[in-house]
Amino acid sequence: MVRSIVSGGGRLIFVVAFVVAAGHAELQNIAVGGKLEIYGAWYSEFFEPSGGQIRIPDFFLPGRAIGPNGTASAIRTGESGHSLSFFEQRTRLYVDADFTNHVRGFIELDSIDTWGEDFRSDYRTGADSRVFSGDDVELYQAYIDVDQMFGRPLHLRIGRQELEFGSGWLVGADPGPDPFVGLSFDGVRMDYMLGNVLVTGWWSKVAERGIQEQDGDTDFMGVYLTLTESGGIARSAPFQAHETVFPIHVLYHTMRHGPMRGRVEAPSEEVRFDLYWMLLRDAASRNDTNFIAPLEWLEDVVGLDNYDATTLHTVGARGAGTIGGLDWELEAAYQWGEADAMGALFRPNGQIYGDDRASWNAWGGHAEIGYTLDGELQIRPHLGAAYYGGEDNRDLSFLEWINPFYRSEASVSFNRLFSSWREDAFIDGSAMTNFWKAYAGVSMTPTAALEAGGSILYLEALEPFDRPKSVGAGNWRIPLAPALAFWTEQGSRELGWQTNLWLVYNYTENLSFEVGWSHFFTGEGVKDGAFIDENGLTLIGGQDDADADYLYFLTTLEF
Repeated sequence: MVRSIVSGGGRLIFVVAFVVAAGHAELQNIAVGGKLEIYGAWYSEFFEPSGGQIRIPDFFLPGRAIGPNGTASAIRTGESGHSLSFFEQRTRLYVDADFTNHVRGFIELDSIDTWGEDFRSDYRTGADSRVFSGDDVELYQAYIDVDQMFGRPLHLRIGRQELEFGSGWLVGADPGPDPFVGLSFDGVRMDYMLGNVLVTGWWSKVAERGIQEQDGDTDFMGVYLTLTESGGIARSAPFQAHETVFPIHVLYHTMRHGPMRGRVEAPSEEVRFDLYWMLLRDAASRNDTNFIAPLEWLEDVVGLDNYDATTLHTVGARGAGTIGGLDWELEAAYQWGEADAMGALFRPNGQIYGDDRASWNAWGGHAEIGYTLDGELQIRPHLGAAYYGGEDNRDLSFLEWINPFYRSEASVSFNRLFSSWREDAFIDGSAMTNFWKAYAGVSMTPTAALEAGGSILYLEALEPFDRPKSVGAGNWRIPLAPALAFWTEQGSRELGWQTNLWLVYNYTENLSFEVGWSHFFTGEGVKDGAFIDENGLTLIGGQDDADADYLYFLTTLEF
């Protein structure tokens, strides 16, 4: 039995057993702690009452590859829209065990619930009954840490664990409330310190398909390099050979030792530069048809229904730091690879084949710069922007429409991977992309226990959706000639403006309360609709451009 486990994929169990046994670790300390978060939200008339409605029926979009969700939109806007309010709660509890020989074990449970889901009584009848709670508590993290392996600055973490790199822009652990989502990975991570450069490599299993396929799993892996300089080292230290792999740092180092030398004296200076490569590989088999052998052979001859493994590569660079009162962050990433898993979702209406030639070719990035003014209020004005490349190939030209051999293309936008960022207060429920934004804001600390801030941001879609040529009838649009799929009109790119205000009261070091308000001056792009949510697969489109409001409350207790 042991032999079958090891040979059949139990190498991780073998490694754990080896590490623990070899170290002769003995228990030293046990710490117990946790975190409790309660979040309440209210949205004005912004959503569809039924959770989603098809904006344009499929028979009005013949031959067009729209995607897996069609033109269903959960956003409505206007007086006929649905106001939404709810309370959510996330409860976490962990046990942290410290052993000798640099060994550590960590286990964390969490439960995420909406208030009212598990109430045990029916007020109409007075009947009290047990509620099904089989999925309430999850094993969120459970891993083994081994530090200083082989007497070197080598650290191993194996098991279910959070992964967070940089500011969590592409890989983060805690996207926060609305809704609460904690993200942990089953895998192995190794860190090695080389001077002032931290080298991190990891492999994780995102989806296990068992015996269904020999090679059908989804894996996420990568290498992340981080160079850190602090305490004025960035200004005075000589250039090291291993630092030349960081392009942004080369430019920064040149500036600090060139034109900027002697102009900025900031003993509090701290900078960090990151360079990374990530690979998401999905080897699940995909088929449009399951014909008899001769027809399957014919499909191979003409190049149809031939999906390969999906391979999404992401390379990027990041720089962040502080120089006196100035703080900054800049990050850019490029994605390429075979996108067959996406292409299989784009079957043109009335046809049976998806796009087995789909690929990624997109840029993404974000930047922010701020300055903290001297004084008791610690006022910090800041500016920022973000860009997520996208494409919308859902339209047809006249030549494509009359060509019987034309094969529609999938619309593949920048993939947000496992981001913990939310780019706005209304739309970005799940990986908003195919847009850019710019914002300005200010924050301050009126007292030691209070933090306050506000911002204004502008949103615009990169590639809007081309809907059939139509005429307006109130909040509805009537297609003129839907059979002529090439006769379309482009939607507006302007998604609108948002204003945000927030206030945090730190009652103690462990307990905080936060409230906030956002207003959405919706643009024509929200009314016309654009595929910007769920990595560009889902339409965001209301029936008018009425404004919307959002209020929230969040309290957090750590212990």
